[in-house]
Amino acid sequence: MVLDSTAGLASGNHLQIGDAVGAEIYEVSGWTGSGLVVLTSALTTTFAVGAPAQQVTPSAPSAATTLARSSDAGDGVLTLVAALSDKGIVITDGPTTEYHWLSAISAATGYYRADGIAGVKSLELLCSAAGFTTGDQPWFPQYSDSVNVVDFRLRP
Repeated sequence: MVLDSTAGLASGNHLQIGDAVGAEIYEVSGWTGSGLVVLTSALTTTFAVGAPAQQVTPSAPSAATTLARSSDAGDGVLTLVAALSDKGIVITDGPTTEYHWLSAISAATGYYRADGIAGVKSLELLCSAAGFTTGDQPWFPQYSDSVNVVDFRLRP
């Protein structure tokens, strides 16, 4: 990644890249000439030329934090001070925003994509269509599978 200036940067420092909403934090491994900064991990988002980049100092969490389940390769971890009380979540990644609600409505083809579900042991899924009895069933996400398929058979 190329910065306008590497003044004050040292190996082990952290950079916040992007605006406040879509910002990501990376650790500096080193740098070469002409403002080229080497990071300890690959960028997971594309940033436009001129996107803000500033040095930040991470602070320790203000409360005890432990993982409630094992993490899988590629998982992101969001540390919260308290449990979420809302019925939905918004995930913003650069120019992409995803909304995930527990009362999701499927497409006309019957499929619903719910990227970003993590950390829940089970969900109660409901399926309904005009003229049919509502079907419901618990679903236990298999985080080791990249795609989980849930089938419903509704009766008139």
